[in-house]
Amino acid sequence: MPEKSSDGERVDELFREEMESILMFQQEILEAVVRGDPEKELVERVCTLEEQLVPGAVASVMLFDRKNQLLNIYVAPSLPKEAFSKLENLRPGPENGSCANAVYSRMPVYVGNVLTDPRWKNLRSFATDYNLNACWSIPIRSEGNEIIGTFALSSYSSRQPNRFQERVLGIGAHIIGIVLDRSRREGLLRLSENILRKIREAILVTDDERKILFVNEAFSSLTGFSETELAGNRVDTDTLPFFRTPFGEGIWKHLDTHGFWEGDVPNKKKNGESYLEWLRLSAMQNDRQKTTHYLAISSDITTRKANQDRLDFLAHHDPLTELPNRVLLRERFEQILESVRSKGTSLAILVMDLDNFHLVNSSLGHAAGDLLLVEISRRLAQLVGPSNMVGRVGGDMFLALVEGERGGKSVVEVVERISDSFRTPLEVDRCELFTSVSIGVAFYPEHGQTYEDVVRSADRAMACAKSEGKNTYRFFLPSMTVDVSDHLRIHNSFRQGLERNEFILHYQPQVGVFSRKVEAVEALVRWNHPEMGFLYPKRFVPVAETTGMIIPLGEWVLQEACLQASRWNAQGFRVPVSVNISGIQLRRRNFEATVLDALARSGLHPELLELELTETMLLEDSEGLLRSIARLKEIGVRLSIDDFGTGYSNLAYLKRFDADKIKIDQTFVHAGSQNPEQQGIVRMIAGISHVLGLSAVAEGVETGDQMEYLVEIGIDSIQGNFLSKPLDPTSCEEYLLRYCERSGRDL
Repeated sequence: MPEKSSDGERVDELFREEMESILMFQQEILEAVVRGDPEKELVERVCTLEEQLVPGAVASVMLFDRKNQLLNIYVAPSLPKEAFSKLENLRPGPENGSCANAVYSRMPVYVGNVLTDPRWKNLRSFATDYNLNACWSIPIRSEGNEIIGTFALSSYSSRQPNRFQERVLGIGAHIIGIVLDRSRREGLLRLSENILRKIREAILVTDDERKILFVNEAFSSLTGFSETELAGNRVDTDTLPFFRTPFGEGIWKHLDTHGFWEGDVPNKKKNGESYLEWLRLSAMQNDRQKTTHYLAISSDITTRKANQDRLDFLAHHDPLTELPNRVLLRERFEQILESVRSKGTSLAILVMDLDNFHLVNSSLGHAAGDLLLVEISRRLAQLVGPSNMVGRVGGDMFLALVEGERGGKSVVEVVERISDSFRTPLEVDRCELFTSVSIGVAFYPEHGQTYEDVVRSADRAMACAKSEGKNTYRFFLPSMTVDVSDHLRIHNSFRQGLERNEFILHYQPQVGVFSRKVEAVEALVRWNHPEMGFLYPKRFVPVAETTGMIIPLGEWVLQEACLQASRWNAQGFRVPVSVNISGIQLRRRNFEATVLDALARSGLHPELLELELTETMLLEDSEGLLRSIARLKEIGVRLSIDDFGTGYSNLAYLKRFDADKIKIDQTFVHAGSQNPEQQGIVRMIAGISHVLGLSAVAEGVETGDQMEYLVEIGIDSIQGNFLSKPLDPTSCEEYLLRYCERSGRDL
């Protein structure tokens, strides 16, 4: 696994620095308390240390005279003495500055700009005289929760405190409150013990022989050991076994040599529970430089560390599958390049995209889709192997790094293992689901000098596998970059092509098996491109769908087909025209209006228009789509289901959408002429169609043998080049004259 990212290291380092600053601050104050330093010196020391922790700020403590309801400066080490007199007898109120407001509201007050904030209205001249632009003040409270003063940090720049600054401000106020309160009533000795007992960090004090003299409440709460259990024991006894480990002994040696040690250490509580603590140890010395005591300050950072580790994990992994993400894959790629160069091996990138994954989400729901992705990720991790890496880089897209010998034999083995594995169903929520994957493969350095270049090449190869029928894999070839260039040229000239009427329609007849008459024609779009020549839909329709140009193109095809059918109808040819509808068109709210507009403009009778949808579109199953189709069916528009048998073949959808015709995909037609099993599939689809009262049309009929077995099976209509290739309008009209119902001539 790679090392932590630089972002993660910076976050961890910042946390360590803040924790170290707080612990050092508290340690120094505690040492001063233990030494018995006078009260005012202690408070001034707190102010000085706070100023070191918050550069660009001056600290001050004001005491509250409860009898006269006035505030006066007690200590402010960095303010000029003449400033003290200007703050004498400050009365708590809403317009007398941050400290007066803190006492008045009994809450911390953080003013980011004293020159504009109304709470500084009466002290604005004071702020200007001493170049103060912000002031954060917090009440100092006694043990009885009475306000006895304020602790403030005034900044030379306009700003609000961050979380660290708020915390050190609160710690300072808390310590000062204890110092002031206890010193007035019980004396410094009692005060020091209470500070140690009440402080939030765990405190342990030993004598020079490491015998425990004192632990505070936070220590007992953290470890489960009471002061009574530990008093008089050495820290390296069975009670605190951590200090008896080699690591613990090393800490003591460092402490005796250098006087301090700090770091995070694993430890165990009394009940055996493990935790991680941040520990700072100090050797306290007298005037003769002899160690008299040891002071340990610690804090439980288990949760904070776990959260940080989780954030670091999520920065490098997909949260759903927990596979590596793009960041980690790229880092791994860079790490193994040196190994590839030195050993003379190859490094392949596999881009894998699931086929028709959206159908799982549409039919079974996104929860099932997520479970399927998790199962696929487990399968891919096993197939790629522990020496390689697979990650998730998109919704249903995965990427693998595979190292192997030159020539790519081992890579081919991995790719074929992956492809073959998808023939086995995946179990999701006690259901078996089949899916397939299209894979693109590219090699470093043959297909790119950088990670991005190789991924781009693999992605192009994967797109090629998709376009060639899916459920396969392709290795990158230089010719694939031509396809990308081709894609851009088509995209850039699409709109002009529509404006210049470069698109034309050809029509392919559908002929009745028994009538031998033309029963319908399918409109097929072509592009007479001025530079690229005559283009078929396979070249430009995928571009149109990805760029949104399928909408204006689809509208043009619908309008033009309806106009042509209307012309033929006027000549006596009542031949329905079939128009392919894109899923993108179907999902638009104005789809129904677009169809009605084409009928109205052309004057075509609705029963002479046939909308051709693929069966996968029906799986969207939206109520809006159902209503639109139902309304169009009511006025007579016909509905044909294209490519039947290649998707989920759900018969319930056929009934729900009230389809008129099923078009059997040409892959079954071609296979059926050679394979009796495939003929059985075609026979079954035809039989189901007739049971449901639908017409069955066989597409892509190319040979007499195919037509012969289709007639025997009971197919209703034939479409394919054996009878007629797609024809331009003039040629199609001649065909209709010969073989349409009006002429009465048989094929």
